[in-house]
Amino acid sequence: MLSFEKPHIGLNQIPLLTDSMCVFQTYTGGFEATGYQVGDTVNDFTLFSYNEDTLNLRSELMKGKPVVLISSSYTCPVFRNKINDINLLWDLYGDSVSIFVIYTIEAHPYPDISPYFGFVNVGQANINEGIIFPQPDTYGERKTMVYRLDSARNISVPVFIDGPCNSWLEHFGPAPNNAYLIDTTGIVVTKHAWFNKPPKNMSNDINVYFGNSGGGGFSTGGTFTFNYTSDTLVTGFLEK
Repeated sequence: MLSFEKPHIGLNQIPLLTDSMCVFQTYTGGFEATGYQVGDTVNDFTLFSYNEDTLNLRSELMKGKPVVLISSSYTCPVFRNKINDINLLWDLYGDSVSIFVIYTIEAHPYPDISPYFGFVNVGQANINEGIIFPQPDTYGERKTMVYRLDSARNISVPVFIDGPCNSWLEHFGPAPNNAYLIDTTGIVVTKHAWFNKPPKNMSNDINVYFGNSGGGGFSTGGTFTFNYTSDTLVTGFLEK
């Protein structure tokens, strides 16, 4: 039975494009200790997509599927490098798990100060790829960043946008690319300070949640038993 112990946070309606962004307090600590922890009940929230579709966590969990939430921004190269992993997760588990990317504050804006470093840190990867953008001043500008991301990258997972005062990030972060697996009662099953950073793997976490019967695919963790059949040498590689 779904029973949130904590109140709804953040938005109740779609913000205006001209709504100003609230000041975000720079955070330079570790990400493991931020946000919710395993066993915590999360707050309910409502967010909207670029096309103004609605995501309400309570309503989503009432569908009877666990939810995966992954934080993001276009200027975060770690997130961009995980898009293939996110799409694979969608392909493997999209029928049994609700998966959403949550677009938050820019991790490496320019010429603005990075909210996770306390100084300007655009990063060489962003320079190489020409991803040089300031921190949005309005909700409309944040929506524009989502459009840029969607135009440049093939993301299968629905993207929803944190509000002008970053309420989702304040509660679920602060972190540029963390991830949560939340069960159907609103309780955190697993948390990644960085999505799919070894040894953590969301496919493994989902398989464990379903008793190893919730999806398919080979993952990099686990215990395996091998039987010797011949002395033939087979070579290959494991793509991560």
